[in-house]
Amino acid sequence: MKRFYFSLFIIALMVALSIFTLNHLYKTKNQLIEKIDSIAFSIQGNDKSAAAQKTKELTDAWKQVEPQMIRYVRHSEIDLITSIVARLEPLLIYQNTSEFMANLNEMRTMVEHVWESEVPNFTNLF
Repeated sequence: MKRFYFSLFIIALMVALSIFTLNHLYKTKNQLIEKIDSIAFSIQGNDKSAAAQKTKELTDAWKQVEPQMIRYVRHSEIDLITSIVARLEPLLIYQNTSEFMANLNEMRTMVEHVWESEVPNFTNLF
């Protein structure tokens, strides 16, 4: 009987950990997408100084969440997002707006993809 209760405890712990990581990933996704959309809006409004400040905030936000996400998300996707973030500031500094927006869109797509690939659903499980 002790083994049964211990097994239930382990399963409950796994479920709780899964819920915690999904909640963290959901909040992170929403935070990053909000920042990305804000930067895109600034660029479309031709406000480069606001876009530069928001890009710096996005870079700082990514640097904070990356070490946490690397524990439970595939490294290749995290590495791709990290390389995109590293390119954003120089592209904005050198006035390469079209490539900046393409990279920003790619980052948005990758952040959404990470969320979709981590959510347990029928297509992800089988």
